[in-house]
Amino acid sequence: MKRRGGKKGIVLVIMLLFVGTGGASAFHEKQPDISRSVDFGNVLYVDDTSPCPGNGTEKWPYCKIQYAIDNASVDTIILVAPGRYYEHLIIWPHLNKLTIKKGDISNPVVEDPILIGNGTGTGITIKASDVMIDRLTITNYGQESRDAGIYVEWNPKAQTSKVKIENCSISRVYNGISMTRDDGTGYIQTAHHIYGNYIHNITMRGITIILIDENTITANTIRNCTFGFYLMDTNKNKIKDNHISKCRTTGGVIDVGVGNEILKNNFIENYGGLWTGHTKGSRIQNNNFIDNTRYPASFKTFFIINRPINNDRWFQNYWGRPPLLILVYPIFGVYINQFNEPIPWIRFDVLPSWGPN
Repeated sequence: MKRRGGKKGIVLVIMLLFVGTGGASAFHEKQPDISRSVDFGNVLYVDDTSPCPGNGTEKWPYCKIQYAIDNASVDTIILVAPGRYYEHLIIWPHLNKLTIKKGDISNPVVEDPILIGNGTGTGITIKASDVMIDRLTITNYGQESRDAGIYVEWNPKAQTSKVKIENCSISRVYNGISMTRDDGTGYIQTAHHIYGNYIHNITMRGITIILIDENTITANTIRNCTFGFYLMDTNKNKIKDNHISKCRTTGGVIDVGVGNEILKNNFIENYGGLWTGHTKGSRIQNNNFIDNTRYPASFKTFFIINRPINNDRWFQNYWGRPPLLILVYPIFGVYINQFNEPIPWIRFDVLPSWGPN
C-alpha cells in the first residue's frame, strides 16, 4: 500500500537541506535591515567595519553609533568596537539608563573607539538620565562657548541626572566636559559623576559645571587647558584626587557656591592654582599646590553690612615647600566692600603640610 504524500516529503527534505547549507550563505550576503524592530536583549553592537547600516546584532553591527542610539530603548547597552566614528551624537531624553562603551576590553593594547568631529559642534549631547559613557576617545569638536567633547544638557522633562562619564580621553575640543542649565531657579541635585578621564589640549575649560548641584569630579587628569575646572553658582560638589597641570589661566575656579569640597588634588605648573570667589562653606583640604607661576591660590569675597560671607576652610594643604609659619600659610586675595571697592585681604591655610599630601 502506497503512502500518501511520498513525493511531497522528499521535496520538503531537499528544501530544508538547502536552507541549512547554501541558503544560509546566501542570506548572509544580504544587507541587514534596520527598519525592523528586533529584541537583542537590550544590547546593540557597533563596528565601523560593518556593512552599513547594519541591524545592531553581534553578527551585523550598526556601522554608526547614532544608528544604535536611534534604535535603542530604555536600559540599552551599546558596545562599540575599536575604530573611527565621524559623528555628532545626540542621546534623546527618553533613553534613560543608556550605556555607550568600548565593546572589547579584554585586550588593553587595542585602542578605544575614537569619535572624531569636524572642528565644530559637540561630540556627544546627553539629554537623558542615568546615561554612562565609558572608554571612548573624543577629539576635534567645537568653536563656540557651548561646544564640548561631551555636553550634558539639563532637561526639565527628563529630569537629567546621574550621568557618568568614565575613562574617556578628550582632546582638541573647545570645552572638555560641560554640565549646565540655562535658568537659575531652584536647587537641582543632578549627582553627575566624572571619573578617571584624561582631558587635555582644550581651548577653554576642561570641566564646566554651572547651576546644577551635588556632582563628583574624581581621579581625572586635566592638562593644558585655559581653565582646568570651572564651577559657577553650584553647590555641594566634591572635587577629589584630580591631577591638574599646565593650565594657562587657572587650574580651578569656583565662582559662587556653597558647601563644595576640594580634596587631595594636585595643582601643578599652572599659571594660577585655585581661585574661589563669593563662595561659602567650602572645604579645601590636603591639596598640593606646586610650581604654579603667578599664585598658588587666591580668593575674592565681599562684605554685607561689614560682615564677610566667605567662610571657606583651608586646611593642611601643601604649598610647594615647608611653611615658614608652622601653624598657618597666608592666602592672598581681595574683598569687595559695601562701596564695591576691592581691598587686599588675607586668609590662612591652617596647619599647612610640610610635604606633598
